[in-house]
Amino acid sequence: MKHLFGATSCWRIGALCLFITGTVTSRTLAGPKSEIPSPVVPSESKRPRLSTEDIEAAVKAIEEIQAIASKSKKFDAATAQLESVARVATVSRVRVAAVFAISNLYVEQGRHAEAMSALAKLAGGPGRSPDRTERRLKELRKSAAPEQCRIVRRLPDMRVPHQSSGVAIVEGRIYVWSGYSTEGRFQCDRTAVMEVYDPAIDKWTAAASAPGVRNGLGSFVLGGKIYAVGGEQSPSGSFTNTVHRYDPVGDGWKQLKPFPTKAWDPLCVVSCGTAYVMGGRRGYGRTYRHVYAYDAGKDSWSRKADMPKSVMCSGIESCGGKLYVFGGTHKRTEGDNELLRLVQIYNTFNNSWTTERMPRVLQQVKAAGWGGDIWIFANGMRDESSGKFVPCPWVFRYSPAGGKWRRYRLDLPAGQWFGNPVVATNGVAYLTGFVDRGKPQKIAYAVNLRALKLRSPGATSAKTSGGRR
Repeated sequence: MKHLFGATSCWRIGALCLFITGTVTSRTLAGPKSEIPSPVVPSESKRPRLSTEDIEAAVKAIEEIQAIASKSKKFDAATAQLESVARVATVSRVRVAAVFAISNLYVEQGRHAEAMSALAKLAGGPGRSPDRTERRLKELRKSAAPEQCRIVRRLPDMRVPHQSSGVAIVEGRIYVWSGYSTEGRFQCDRTAVMEVYDPAIDKWTAAASAPGVRNGLGSFVLGGKIYAVGGEQSPSGSFTNTVHRYDPVGDGWKQLKPFPTKAWDPLCVVSCGTAYVMGGRRGYGRTYRHVYAYDAGKDSWSRKADMPKSVMCSGIESCGGKLYVFGGTHKRTEGDNELLRLVQIYNTFNNSWTTERMPRVLQQVKAAGWGGDIWIFANGMRDESSGKFVPCPWVFRYSPAGGKWRRYRLDLPAGQWFGNPVVATNGVAYLTGFVDRGKPQKIAYAVNLRALKLRSPGATSAKTSGGRR
């Protein structure tokens, strides 16, 4: 902290934590031990009663942090310290001051959506100041440029279309490779091209092509490297169990030991440093319940407990050591399909499954995690009154902690659906693999989840209905 705020400010910040909580909660806030000795932590009953002067000093210290950060332009470090203060503050006025300082620093950087998100959390939390917070939110909404709070933004076009392809995020960059790439006819020609989108420069660049063309592959990231599993090769009907690893640093591919079975449209996710591949098909016909875990150190696969229902075209994400599989298509034969209204939940710690009921039946489901929640996208949903499938105008937000669902309106261009997994980083979800009237497209969209979160959720059931199994 000394390098950012100086010794005098470090003393004041240390005193600030003492004023707020009755103890110094973080050595990084107080500065090095040689500068500020950490006091003995008092018990709850012995914490000092804060005087008006103490609270005023704490608020003044917060204002000083904001002022120094504005001058030094070291926003991230200051924001992190203020967020720590806001989390531990037991005094309403101090917490409000910290959150307002955070929002002001975001505004200075032109990050209006994040400023509004910080204030929105304050409005619904303890120590809130509803009138003042709402006034500030209205000011921000008026002052923010449209692109800063826009929900959906079209990205520059990709070099070639990619549909039913691999998608991954490494170091904030989005990698898309392989898949169907025919512009004139639907799902015929495949590509091996890989391209990378960098949000910092808003541009797609070329990377080393994949070893061979395929679609319907699974993909995941471990140790900063990208893995591609299975898929369908040319000619159509040629299914594979090959596994390749791509190194973004060296821009090269390496073939690894094969997957235990042929895999087409498998579901892939990483939890606690282990990759899991499950579901999908082995060719035309039924889906499979098999689950495999991958040990990157040994380049080996091990079988885990089977899924309750075999699926493909599901959304999958991990959170807290559990894997969540949303909806999907259960196929008994090639022509016998059932769209599931289930969340299948795998506990990686005890190798067991449970299920929950989803609020709607969704079609072509995708899932991405951000902000402690899982965001579920879908191309279609079953209309409750007619029973017919219609385009899905919603993004669903699922909270694993309480099984709570919310939904938000998402306006994408009519007539288009996306066929690639959705990935998210830094509060933005990336949608690729679009098909328009049967033709794969080069287009891609970014969905601002921070801004979307500020919208009023639409009505869904407060929690999942139906019991756990």
